[in-house]
Amino acid sequence: MINVLKHITHLKTHNSKLFRCVVMAITCACVVVIFILIFNLDISQALRGFLSILLGLSIHYAWKFSKPAEKNSATERNNTSAKLTTLFAGTFTVGTDIPPGRYVITSDSSGSFFVREKSGSIIIDTTLIGDDSEPHTGGVPSITTDIKEGQEIEISGINNVTFTPAVTQMSTVLTAGDWIVGLDIPPGVYNAFPTYEEAGNFFVRSAQGRSIVNEILNTTDRVHGVERVRVNLEVGQRIQMHNISSVTFEQP
Repeated sequence: MINVLKHITHLKTHNSKLFRCVVMAITCACVVVIFILIFNLDISQALRGFLSILLGLSIHYAWKFSKPAEKNSATERNNTSAKLTTLFAGTFTVGTDIPPGRYVITSDSSGSFFVREKSGSIIIDTTLIGDDSEPHTGGVPSITTDIKEGQEIEISGINNVTFTPAVTQMSTVLTAGDWIVGLDIPPGVYNAFPTYEEAGNFFVRSAQGRSIVNEILNTTDRVHGVERVRVNLEVGQRIQMHNISSVTFEQP
């Protein structure tokens, strides 16, 4: 008996999944014995019932434990496919002219930058100004985003656009582009406002794409928009910022 307990303790320490299966089997056996004693059941029938239950549990746990662990997209990002690339004016295809991946996109002059889906719908429409000096007017100095296989990139009026593979790191100051809470910014309650005197679109969406926040942040003398917005960021939510170079997230 002592040896049996030692083996069970070893399983608990080194293989928790198998330990749970053993405990479940012992529990089933105890239940069958209790039923035999209480209801005076035929032992052969009880044994067949026990074996059926044990077989069902074995199939269930074999299927459950053989499933590969699901990756949490909110806490992991693989950007090994991205490669430093420079493109010029024209139209290019992701996967042919540039590897898919997450990039910080900058330019050496001011001009238009578009990214389109295969269907033709525009997902990025911005002006790269090629200048990181302040204030930022009429465009943004960079945009950080993911480009995917088959998407089309259009560059107009710019000699060189550089795609630098993005490095994932936490920050409470985010630039124009797309970001994930839990990967790029810690979850929490923040007041979000433009880092510089400028205006642009600010969105927060759930991991499923449901709109949570949709505001124009504006610290200029223009009429439309708000100077700041209170947001409650949760892991997995997505932040999008268009035509605004930088937004600061400050805890209240």
